[in-house]
This record gives sequence, structure tokens and C-alpha cells, in this order.
Amino acid sequence: MVMPNCGCFDYVVTVPGNSPPWQAQQHPEDVQELRGDHLFDGRLVGPSPTVEISGGVVTLRATGRERAQLAAVSFELDTRLMALLEGSDVLRVIRTPSAGLGLSITRNNRLLVAIGAITNLTLHPLSVRNVRGSIARRSWPSRDEMRVEFRVIDETRTLSSGDEGTIGGYGVLVWNGWMDGTPGTDEHVAVYFLQEPVREAVIGSAELLSGEKLRMIKW
Repeated sequence: MVMPNCGCFDYVVTVPGNSPPWQAQQHPEDVQELRGDHLFDGRLVGPSPTVEISGGVVTLRATGRERAQLAAVSFELDTRLMALLEGSDVLRVIRTPSAGLGLSITRNNRLLVAIGAITNLTLHPLSVRNVRGSIARRSWPSRDEMRVEFRVIDETRTLSSGDEGTIGGYGVLVWNGWMDGTPGTDEHVAVYFLQEPVREAVIGSAELLSGEKLRMIKW
């Protein structure tokens, strides 16, 4: 059974020139006509939380109880990644129906980094998807793990768990692909723009997110 909408989120914020907190909004892809059903209409911390950053801890805080399941949630990233944010960067953060976390940072309409459950994100100029393979995850021998396919224009690379490579000016690392189950486990991947000195910050952030449960604050 997958998680209902009220346990998920898809937020986007354009970084202003000032320090956080910043106001986030539902990503346009997540905006749907309301049904009067909290399971469908709600999001984990409402439709427009604030984004707070303290060191490497990112907190999404609801601005009110309306359509908000929780008062706040937080997760940790490498402090070096957060220090990279500049004015006009676009930060997108998601939680999937399988409880996977993903984030991306876009600068000047070009992807800078993406981490976690990234197949649910817009990653121009890349497209990323899970493709069926026969690789069994060691700790879950009964579950098939998919490989991750990266495509840029006419260039394609398919990587398995533990692989690292480059494609179209980006570095890519795969911790794991999608793993079948109920509800299944999202891929955990990192992508970074090779022309920016971000590799170590991206790897550090991906390691922190890998297997981490979202910290939740109730009302």
C-alpha cells in the first residue's frame, strides 16, 4: 500500500537574496483540484511551508494547520551543499508515496545537483529512469533491484548499485535503484554538474539521506 497524498510533499522555493526562513509552495506538478478529502488534499506540512536551514539541517515548517498533517519535518544534508545556495537558485524537495526523499538545485535553468529519489524530479537536461535488471540487493535477496538509466540527448548510461560515472557534463552515482516491495523502495542516486566544485558536498549529503528517516514534529 502506497502512502496517501497527506504523507507526501513536493515543494519548490526560489532562493531570495536574504537568509532563511524562505517561503515554499507546492510545485505546479503537485497542485490538484481539492476534493474535500484530507487524505487527498493534505500534504505532510501543508501547501506552503517555510524552509529553515541551520547548519546542514533543513526544516520544513507548516504555516498553519490547514491541510497539514504535521507541524514540521526535518532532514540533514552536508553543510557544504547548503552553503552553495545562491540568490535565484531553485530548490525543490519531495517525499514520494514510498517515503523516499529527493531534492534538486537548479541554477540559471540548468540542473546543478540532484540527490535521492530523483526520478520524481525534473532534471533538465537529463532524463533519469529505473530499468528492469536482475540484480538482487544483498540484504534483501528476495527483492529485485532495478538499474538506473541516465540520458542526455543521444547519450545513455545505465548504472547499477555502487556504480559511478559521467554523462553529458554530469557526474552520477548510484547507491541503489528502485527495489520491488510493498510499497517498494525508491532509488537513491546523486547527480552533480561537473563544472562546479560540488562532488564532495553532494556525496556527503547523499550519505546523510541514505536510509535516514524524516524527523517529524506533531502538532
